[in-house]
Amino acid sequence: MLKNKLGLEGDMVVQFQDPEFDNELCNLSSMSELPKDKVTLKVYSKNPESYHTDSTLHSASLTASSEDIPSPTTSHPCQLPQAFNIPTFSFDVELKLKRGNEAFLKGGTLLDISKDTISDILDKLAEAVYVRNPYPTFEEYDLVAQALNISYEWLDAQNSRSICARQVHQGGKKPKRDRKSEVNFLPDIPEGKTRQFLEEERTGMVNKMKKRKIDWQPIQEMMTSTFSLRRKEIVEEETPVADIKARWPALFSERQIEAEFARLTSVDLRGSLFAGLDKYLLRFLEIYKARSGLVELSNLLKATDAEEDMTKGMAVGILMVAEVDDVVGFSVVLEEEIIFPCLSDFPTAVAMLMGLLFALNINYLRGLKYTFEVIQKVLMDVGGGQCSALVHGLRNRLLRKNI
Repeated sequence: MLKNKLGLEGDMVVQFQDPEFDNELCNLSSMSELPKDKVTLKVYSKNPESYHTDSTLHSASLTASSEDIPSPTTSHPCQLPQAFNIPTFSFDVELKLKRGNEAFLKGGTLLDISKDTISDILDKLAEAVYVRNPYPTFEEYDLVAQALNISYEWLDAQNSRSICARQVHQGGKKPKRDRKSEVNFLPDIPEGKTRQFLEEERTGMVNKMKKRKIDWQPIQEMMTSTFSLRRKEIVEEETPVADIKARWPALFSERQIEAEFARLTSVDLRGSLFAGLDKYLLRFLEIYKARSGLVELSNLLKATDAEEDMTKGMAVGILMVAEVDDVVGFSVVLEEEIIFPCLSDFPTAVAMLMGLLFALNINYLRGLKYTFEVIQKVLMDVGGGQCSALVHGLRNRLLRKNI
């Protein structure tokens, strides 16, 4: 169909923007892979005499091109070689692994692997795997684990598969990857400071938070100073939210959620959301009236007069707390726990919820992903240059004079 429409001959490759992988171009091998929404396709013709053309076919935008086929990192998976070559690690890691082999060969002695060393190994393995296959299978991770055992025998007793299993948990993608257009996603520890120094500063901050009257000025400075340590725990170590709350209690305050959002995106949390509401709210209401059910707010907002009962089973959401016929406030819920109780208005509650999702590196829930994408990319204009087809279409409608 594409060859007939575009007048192409010979072999060609068709790619589509896959929303499951941040709209990266992926080779199309089956029609079932296409998203249900309007999709942009890109056609690479291997015929050097082919020409450039733009065309529309059944709401799909097509571009014929004689450019070279993209590298494997932007296409669908290649299989990993059966004999996977373990990459060269950093000098420190190589030294530790060499010592481990020597100790094991001499007397079967095992060495402990620190979290930092495991993270370094993971990073390098992920890079090597990602070049060949951005979406590896569990079987391919097992191949990597076997290769790791062959290179470093003493890891076998320590179950090197557990190292690779952590990479499976990452979803087959590169670790340390920003998910929501953050400009300062995972900073390095500041020069002249060590992880131990930052940990001591964190401990001092926890003690300050226990005081009856909190002095927020030093807290603000210490939160800024320890930002890199906090991000490493959240992103690399995937620390549970409950543990983060215990280790970083200051983060779970309105002022520090706003500050953390600014550290991550260089954008004002409330200001950007409120500006977007001022710009688009009337058009939103017009479109919503014309086409009810356009957004998934019903899944985001719940009304209740008993907060404790309504939070059960609620992973992410906002509670509208009412007494008789009056709304008395809004509460932000995360993992069945009320994080911000009784906020004054709904926009503030949405702002705090978005701040939490960024600060804790939490993925958008599948049933609410378009709602959150609209809030982030349309209202707040954070990463607005890359939208899904559905959200891009909604933004175009918002900018039109007529619905």
